[in-house]
Amino acid sequence: MKKLKKILLPLACRFLLKPKSFSEVPGTIRNISCKKNAVHLLANTSNNVYAIRAEEKTLFFRECKRHDALRDYVLGCVEIYYSNVVKDLHGDKEFLTSCLKNKSCLKKFSAMGMTNDRTSGAYRFCMGQGAEHIGLPSMDLNREDRMKDLVQYIWGDVFSYGLNSGVKKGYFQTYNAVRCIATYRVAKLIGLEHMIPKTEYAVLRPEGMSPLFGIVMEEAPGVCMERTSCEDRISVSSPELQRALNRLNVLDALNLEKDHRPGNYHVILTDGKARDVVAFDNDSPNSFGMGGLSFSTYMGCSPWSIDGKLNRPYVDKALADRIIALQESQLDEELRDILSCFQLSFLKKRLNEIKKVFSNAPSSAFLNEEQWTEATVEKELSGAYGTTYLKQFLGEQKLMEQPWIKERACQP
Repeated sequence: MKKLKKILLPLACRFLLKPKSFSEVPGTIRNISCKKNAVHLLANTSNNVYAIRAEEKTLFFRECKRHDALRDYVLGCVEIYYSNVVKDLHGDKEFLTSCLKNKSCLKKFSAMGMTNDRTSGAYRFCMGQGAEHIGLPSMDLNREDRMKDLVQYIWGDVFSYGLNSGVKKGYFQTYNAVRCIATYRVAKLIGLEHMIPKTEYAVLRPEGMSPLFGIVMEEAPGVCMERTSCEDRISVSSPELQRALNRLNVLDALNLEKDHRPGNYHVILTDGKARDVVAFDNDSPNSFGMGGLSFSTYMGCSPWSIDGKLNRPYVDKALADRIIALQESQLDEELRDILSCFQLSFLKKRLNEIKKVFSNAPSSAFLNEEQWTEATVEKELSGAYGTTYLKQFLGEQKLMEQPWIKERACQP
């Protein structure tokens, strides 16, 4: 099934899921000016994300590159890396450029996959299993070690190129961007905008450099607890956290978001207890896609609904009321400028299916804010509902080991 998805996703990206894009930056886009040294490239991210200090706060920016011929696009990414990230490795740059002139090398390099996929060429190479996994000939160990940094930097851009295969040459690659923006807008429609940082298109203008077009996201408050011990996560758990994670699960079911693991949301702590969550990684390639009526969300978690029946003990009543009141016309008005007609169609199907699930659920399943208690936590953790978001948060976290990642700071 996983192999089938890898085959079908590129086809869907070329036709049904191709994002709405443009070749010129609209005049209404937000402009962000900053000092050149106020831009920091984050290391351990799926895509190249820049933390920037501007407007007296921290913002996070991701560039939307222009779609180009594959070789030109990849070589452009290589040029940026050796011009801005590392500036004294001309031999490595010449070696890589020479290799990518070969069609078979370019094809394998551009299909390296994700470093967080143990079956990918990128992961195998970075774990020391040989450069042939990414289409490069044999190289000495020193160069191979340096190339791991290059692969960590470039794999997201290369993977994004495939997702944007439906975008016209010369247009901006917006596949990931529209998902981030749409997630925030849907959350706002159902009263959960505090759980998704504000996200919008923007032009970043570092001092003395060419402007970059992409998306900017406000900083997510709270702390990440993915790498803390089970004991620490259990000690901060609360009925408020149960309510928050249930709300996030409903939002994910609506958007078909499958990557909100504990490492992709922050936890708001007050008086030593977790009271809310804020999700900041909101662009899973499958989100706002064509499936979703099974309502499986993050891998390893049980479906939110099974055969039209609620697979959770409780639902936040205020959220359910807002979703029941949400009209298809509101989705059209809020999202038609960024989502395709196919994406909107499937989003509406999921909305209507969620409404049916709510209509079939007993009234006792709908809780007001003050009704979430230690007893409701115990019922969710009973095992009757499988691995819910709460149960996953409290359990052992399976982390992908990526020992080659090094922290780095650079300009865009």
